[in-house]
Order: sequence, then C-alpha cells, then structure tokens
Amino acid sequence: MNFLKRLVRHIVYRCLGRVEIELLVKRGLKLGKNVFIDNDALIDPSYPWLISIGDDSFITTKCVILAHDASTWHYTGYYKVGRVCIGKRTFIGAGSVVLPGVTIGDNVVIGAGSVVTRDIPDNVVAAGNPAAVISSIQDFAERHKKNLQSRPHYPKAGWTLNGGITEKNKQVMLRALEDGIGYTG
Repeated sequence: MNFLKRLVRHIVYRCLGRVEIELLVKRGLKLGKNVFIDNDALIDPSYPWLISIGDDSFITTKCVILAHDASTWHYTGYYKVGRVCIGKRTFIGAGSVVLPGVTIGDNVVIGAGSVVTRDIPDNVVAAGNPAAVISSIQDFAERHKKNLQSRPHYPKAGWTLNGGITEKNKQVMLRALEDGIGYTG
C-alpha cells in the first residue's frame, strides 16, 4: 500500500477512534495466521502485548477484547490488567466482550452479545452474560449439518454481496427464509 493510502487510512481510523491492527501488532499483539478482525472490533489499544489470538480465528463486528479494567481505580489507585488468550479456530460473535484474565480455548464459538468473564475450555459453544458453556462444538456442528439437509443453502457465487447476488436471487432467498434460517457458502 502506498504512503498516501496508508496515511488516509490512518487518519480515518483515528477520527473513528479505532487503532489499526498493524499498529497493535507493533505494540505486541500476538496474531496467528488467517485471523479475521472486523473493522469495528476493538482490541485494547492500551495493553495489546497482553493479548494473543490464535490461527484461523474470527473477531466479528463490534467485539471488544480488553486486557485492562479501570473499575478498581477509585478504590485502589490501580487498574486491573490480565492476559487474554484466544485459541485457534475460535469465533467471537457480534457484540461480545472478552474481559482481562480470560483464556478461550481452541475450536470455540462464543455467541453474539456474550460477556466472557472466565475461561472457556476447548471444543465448546458458550453464550450469555456471563458466558457459559451451552453445548459441545461437535453437537453444534452436527445440528447445523443436519439442518443443511432440510434448510435452504446457497453457494457464495450469485447469492452474497461479494458473490454478486442479483435482485432475483434476493427475492428467492427472502421467500425461502420466511420460516427460518438457511446457509450460504
């Protein structure tokens, strides 16, 4: 990316109150390979060296990953700080908050809107406030694979914005999903 594009992106991010992931990595954030972090997710800019995110993980829209908490300041004169370790192949759902001192295992799905206040083991689905284990990842996968047999499913090409969905396909999808969910590639 040329200098002017980097500068414009930096200015836009600063105006929006966001910190570029590349800057957080320079400050010590540990990122695995193939990690997706949505543009409006917030990774703690004050203590990024305390945060690690494993390979093939997704940090989705409006997630907040915090390595510090100022709630103790008025009473102790100190902030709480703690490591945050997010495992490999972990999905953090929209609007979730991960608090300091938490480890989330490998192959985990954190449901949208969850508040993760304590460790979550490998191979589970957790959701809620505070987040609690609600199923194994195996049960979750089997349930959705079974749904694929009876629910509409669509390839990416022609059926998503990035895949060039047509107005006709939008209407087909709207009608097919009147009674529940479907799946896209």
